[in-house]
Amino acid sequence: MLLQNNCQFIGNLGNDPEVKHLKNEKTVVNFNIAVNESYKNKQGEKVTTVDWMRIVLWNGVASIAEKHLKKGSKIAVAGKARNRSYEDKEGVTKYITEYICDTILMLDGKNTTAETANFPVTTSEPAPSVEETQLTPEEIDDLPF
Repeated sequence: MLLQNNCQFIGNLGNDPEVKHLKNEKTVVNFNIAVNESYKNKQGEKVTTVDWMRIVLWNGVASIAEKHLKKGSKIAVAGKARNRSYEDKEGVTKYITEYICDTILMLDGKNTTAETANFPVTTSEPAPSVEETQLTPEEIDDLPF
């Protein structure tokens, strides 16, 4: 089966996961990962670039991330890209690309346990639809990110 909106990244968390427990008993976790790419320029020098990816996890996978991930953790994630916009408190429209992931793989042994060691943690439920992830203005104001 060919997936049209599928992405996978390997990187390190740039911050501790930010957790929000919503009124509808859903959990959302947000963090940024640094994804490095290295290449040699025309002069033969090694150049490394870093891109920051905004990762969003929901429910079961979010609970695992809340318990086991911290700043600096090396992980692989898989999911789909989503572009969205919102208005900030000053009424300015902001645009954001985020990656809604339903699979994580913890790659450094220091944060793993027998429960999560070196195998993918995948939610048994699909990532929520766009409609399911729409938050009320009150919930947006309460988000820690």
